[in-house]
Amino acid sequence: MVCDFAQFLLYTGIRQGTEAMRLCWHHLAWHWVDGQRYLRVWVDGKTGGRWLIARQAAIEVLERCHQRKQDIQHLSFEELFSQRVRHRVFRFATGYQPRSLIGAFRRLLIDGGLLLDHDGRRRTLYSLRHTYAT
Repeated sequence: MVCDFAQFLLYTGIRQGTEAMRLCWHHLAWHWVDGQRYLRVWVDGKTGGRWLIARQAAIEVLERCHQRKQDIQHLSFEELFSQRVRHRVFRFATGYQPRSLIGAFRRLLIDGGLLLDHDGRRRTLYSLRHTYAT
């Protein structure tokens, strides 16, 4: 789940704290422009509520999250959106949601030898938000 969480931050620019941890399936919607479908994400956090447009790769992350949740597997991915399911997106299969994934992300970076960037600065979940912006 930590990898999916980190990738979703990278593909959406969502803040890793209150915005991402509070994200529910009913906060996601399809947005159509000139026949092209985009994933729209409603977030409400530090700066108030707003819609974000996610990169296409974020959809694959959400599909993996959906497949791991036994309590919503009976619904198709499209039904999660149309039925406005109120479950949190980033939670364990048991339903448990930790307050934060910062520690787990740090351990993942340490295990992968990626804790420090090329300038010697420590990578953080929040740094993924800046990657999206660039």
